[in-house]
Amino acid sequence: MKIVVTLWVFIVAITGGSALKCYLCAGSLKSDCKVGKQISMVEQECLNFPNFHDFCIQGTSTKTVRPEVFMRGCAIIPKNETDPCKYLANFVPILGCQFCTTDFCNK
Repeated sequence: MKIVVTLWVFIVAITGGSALKCYLCAGSLKSDCKVGKQISMVEQECLNFPNFHDFCIQGTSTKTVRPEVFMRGCAIIPKNETDPCKYLANFVPILGCQFCTTDFCNK
């Protein structure tokens, strides 16, 4: 489980100083994170890098580990990309991937 969370943080959930704020959590498909209970989530500020967009994202990692893990967090992608779900699918397949661009919209 630690490896999955670390991988998610490394790939799509970088914290730092940006205006966009997202919820961050990871858990089983029956977890409080998946259900959207506030107690299971922490607040995360997405980094703002030049030439990158930041988004809030949520979905289920399907290949990183078994059993599958539901995750929420920040995603950053190059500015020439418009869909973080499609872009991240090249690295980490995310079932039911959803993204949004307002504070804490990934609940």
